[in-house]
Amino acid sequence: PVAAIQVKEAVNRGATLIVLDPAETELSLMATHWLRHWPGAGVGVLAGLAKAILDEGLQDDEFIAGHCEGLDDLKASLDGSTVQQFAESTGIDQELLVKAARAYAAADSASILFSTSRSIEAGGAIARAVANLGLITGNLGKASGGVNPLRSDANSQGTTDMGCAPSMLPGHVLLAEGVEAVGKAWGVSLSSDTGLTFNQMVSGGADNGLRAMFVSLDTQRETPDIDLGALPSLDLLVVHDLFFSDIARAADVVLPAPSAAEKDGTFTNAERRIQKVNKVVDRIGDSRTVSEIVSDLASGMGVSGFDFDSPARIMDEIASLVPSYGGISHDRLGVVGLQWPCPDPSHPGTPILHAEGIARGKGLLTSFKVGPYSAEVDPDYPVFVMSGILREMKGVVDLDGRARAMVNVDDANAAGISDGDEFQVLTRSGASDAVATVCDYVPSGVMQLSVPHTDTLVQGLNHAPAASIPRSGSRAKLAKLAPVVG
Repeated sequence: PVAAIQVKEAVNRGATLIVLDPAETELSLMATHWLRHWPGAGVGVLAGLAKAILDEGLQDDEFIAGHCEGLDDLKASLDGSTVQQFAESTGIDQELLVKAARAYAAADSASILFSTSRSIEAGGAIARAVANLGLITGNLGKASGGVNPLRSDANSQGTTDMGCAPSMLPGHVLLAEGVEAVGKAWGVSLSSDTGLTFNQMVSGGADNGLRAMFVSLDTQRETPDIDLGALPSLDLLVVHDLFFSDIARAADVVLPAPSAAEKDGTFTNAERRIQKVNKVVDRIGDSRTVSEIVSDLASGMGVSGFDFDSPARIMDEIASLVPSYGGISHDRLGVVGLQWPCPDPSHPGTPILHAEGIARGKGLLTSFKVGPYSAEVDPDYPVFVMSGILREMKGVVDLDGRARAMVNVDDANAAGISDGDEFQVLTRSGASDAVATVCDYVPSGVMQLSVPHTDTLVQGLNHAPAASIPRSGSRAKLAKLAPVVG
C-alpha cells in the first residue's frame, strides 16, 4: 500500500505504468499497459518482454558492455522462441506485449516493483527475470530506476540483512565465503554447511537430526501450511510468540513475546532504510524480547558474548560485522533513519543503490527459466487461487474473522455460489472457508482469497510443503456450505 500511493502519484504526474497481474486491481485500472497473464505465467511474460527488447535492438548496449556479464546465456535461453509464442502461451495479446516492451525500454528511467506474494511461481525465478530486464535496459544505479522487491512483512529486509536464511551470514555473505571472518569475531568455529529452511525444520523434525527447537514467531499469523506432525518427535520445543498459535499449542514451553509497540529496536524497510522503533506502551505480563531470552539462555549455558543490555548494543555489534551497516548506530538513526550501504560513521547513507557501479562488480544476466505452463483446466481442481488483500475490505482484519474471496461469475455459477454465500476452498493440500464476492474483477478460472491476519487457512492454503519459498497460489475446487440454522 505504501508503494502503491507513490505509484499513483507518479501516474498522476504523467508516468507510464505497466502492470502484470491476472486480477483486476486499482493499479491495473490506472495502467497504460495491463498485461493480464494467466496465473503461473509471469516469468514467461517477463521473458517475452526481454525477447521483444532484444529483437528490436532496444537494449542499452553501452551499459551492458560496461556493467554486465552473462548476455550470451540470457540470449541462448530465448533462442528458438518468438515474442508471439511467449504472448500466446501466457494469454497476452502480442501487440500489447510489444508496446509494453517498447515503453519500458524507451524510458529515461524505469523502476520495477515486484512481489511474489500474488504469484504461484518461485520467487527466485521472478527476481532473476526482473533483474534481467533492469540490466539489459540500463535501469540500475539511477534515480527512479532499479529493481525493487516488495516483501510481505515488516522488517523482511532486515531479517535478510541479518543472515536469517540457511545459506547466508549477516550482510548477505554466503556461508562458505564468510564463516572464517565471522567465526573469528565471535571466537567460535562455524560450520559452512547450508542449514535447513523453517518448513524443513518443522516438518522434518528428528528426521533432519533435530532434537530441540526454539521458535520465535512474533506474529499474528497461523501456520497451517506447516506439517506439525514431526514436532512431537523433538525432545524439546520452545515457542516464543505474540499469540497462542498452532505451533505454540504443540510446544513444551511457551514464552510470551511483546508486540512492536512494547519494545525498542529497528526495522529495515524495502528501500533499505533502517528506522528506529521506540517503545510506546509498557509490556503486558511476563513478555520478553527474543534478544533478552537468547542472552539469558546463552548465559545459562555458559556461553560468552551475549551480554547485551539494549538494542543499541546489538546494533553496535551488527556495525562491527556487517560492512553495509558499518556506520549505523542508534544515535545516528534519528527520526528518518539511514539507508545502507552506510560503511562508516561519516557516511550519509545510500539513497540509490549501484550509483557508483554494480555492487558485485558486474551485473549477472541469467538464463530465463520458463517452466512448462499450461492454461488447460484441471477438471478436479478447476480454479486457480491467488492471495491478496481485497480492496473491498475496510481493514486488514474483518471483525467476523472470515476470509473473503473474489469469485468470477462463471465459476460461482458452476459451483452454485451466490454473492455473500459461505463456501469451502479445497486444494490437494488443505481447505479453507470463505465468503464469496461474485464479480468480474478476476478472470474465469481464477479466485482471489483475502489475507487477513485471522485464524484461517488463508496464509498457507496452497504452500508447497517443506519448500524454502512457499507457493501462494494453486488449483482448487469450490463447494458451497449449507447455511447455519438455529
